[in-house]
Amino acid sequence: AVAAAEFGRTAGEASVLSFDMGGTTAKLCLIPDGEPNVGTDLEVAHYQRFRKGSGFPLKIQSIQMIEIGAGGGSIAAKNPLGLLDVGPHSAGAMPGPAAYQRGGTQPTVTDADILLGYMGTESFVGGSFKVSKEAAHEAMAKLADSLEVSVERCAWGIHDLVNESMSKAAAMHATDLGVDPRSLPMVAFGGAGPVHAYGIARKLGISRIICPTGAGVSSAIGLLIAPVAVDLSASHPMALDAWNMDAMNRLLDELSAQGAEVVSAAGVPKDTISNRYTVDMRHVGQGHEITVVLPDRTLPKEEFLSELRGNFFKLYRELFGRTVAAPLEVITWRLRAGGEKDQVTRPHETVVADAKKGSRKVYFQEIGSVVETAVYDHYKLPVGEEVKGPAIVEQRESTAVVGPSGVFHVDAHGNLVINIH
Repeated sequence: AVAAAEFGRTAGEASVLSFDMGGTTAKLCLIPDGEPNVGTDLEVAHYQRFRKGSGFPLKIQSIQMIEIGAGGGSIAAKNPLGLLDVGPHSAGAMPGPAAYQRGGTQPTVTDADILLGYMGTESFVGGSFKVSKEAAHEAMAKLADSLEVSVERCAWGIHDLVNESMSKAAAMHATDLGVDPRSLPMVAFGGAGPVHAYGIARKLGISRIICPTGAGVSSAIGLLIAPVAVDLSASHPMALDAWNMDAMNRLLDELSAQGAEVVSAAGVPKDTISNRYTVDMRHVGQGHEITVVLPDRTLPKEEFLSELRGNFFKLYRELFGRTVAAPLEVITWRLRAGGEKDQVTRPHETVVADAKKGSRKVYFQEIGSVVETAVYDHYKLPVGEEVKGPAIVEQRESTAVVGPSGVFHVDAHGNLVINIH
């Protein structure tokens, strides 16, 4: 999420939908105004992997995202109803998809993408790892026969089913947070993210996709640029009708001192530490709180309380479509103390050479058939020069699919930007 926010910023977008698809799962996260939403609870140790309520709830802060069991290694199979299913079981990296030729015999999402022409057999991981289209075809043929469809139809069914699952998950996540996903550009990364981004974007009505340089290792980049930070909280109920500014300041000063101690111990200079205060608020008598940003606490009391009420009612209306005329109270006080975030500063250095590597046969549902499609080297694309799809754009760590309705270019920061018309 940190990486997606930064890559969105470099591409000139404040709010984005982060889409990360790797080998076993896909994760979607809404990032409004450059910062991911942080929730106040987290569920772990699920008895059923992705079912809410089947794990242990922890009252700790965590980034709000949605995860589904669909990745490059997710296994496709015929379910008891005779229909196609993909995941949550995965072939992992070992033995991996059938195309890896490491002992995997069941068809996976990666096998389907290879058969459709979306991923090259000679350029996989920059050409350092050879995969077999024949092995993928052999595994897919068994499933296709059981479903009584062609191998190509089976492969497309797997790819499209995964896209459908992820687009529905994204729409649900956005709706829960009161956001129209069509208004957001998508930042797509992970080894399989740019392969599936175009299909998902079309299903969601998203018109812009950003695929950063190093898309396959963007999570590692995010870890490197993420600021040192600590989240602290304290329970101290306080009704707005009986507000005590002195008690609030004492409590927040104590949290601030604790936060500074932890963050500075990690090597962050004290003068660069920033504090962000939020509170969990509710109407008196309710059993559920919402997290609201605390106004500047140097404001006069009446102005402070007026702004706090306004922040609460604005968020409450966005979440529930209405407001309630009842007294308000704060239950929990929260602080995020953190240092400064590093930035991705790698410019795109165009190599003076032809960016077109060649071509291969690729299936596009919009056309309804396999077409000879140009394959481009991401690193050799000149900055700002628009190219019309269909096309395949290859990086060392990932591959971006651009369909017939797409037009793409590389910006000055190395982001591959796809506009869908």
